[in-house]
Amino acid sequence: SHPVVVAQDSRLPVVSRFATARPSIVWHDDLDSGWRESKRTGRPMVIFITSARCRYCDAMKAATWRDVGINDRVGSQFVAVRLSPER
Repeated sequence: SHPVVVAQDSRLPVVSRFATARPSIVWHDDLDSGWRESKRTGRPMVIFITSARCRYCDAMKAATWRDVGINDRVGSQFVAVRLSPER
């Protein structure tokens, strides 16, 4: 597990396991390109269906997808597909 450190001095940035996430997830914005990549690499797909007006989706974007462990695992072991009705 990753340490969670909160700065005591308000002038210092807050460090948490969310703030250190590296952008290792490469998102495909359509099912066809994700499917092709999944077939090419042999990795399973993880599909995130989201909407601009979904508070639960916003919570996942702010916490789940930024978590270092989740970010690293999804980025290295899955083909990530993000679908939304707006696109």
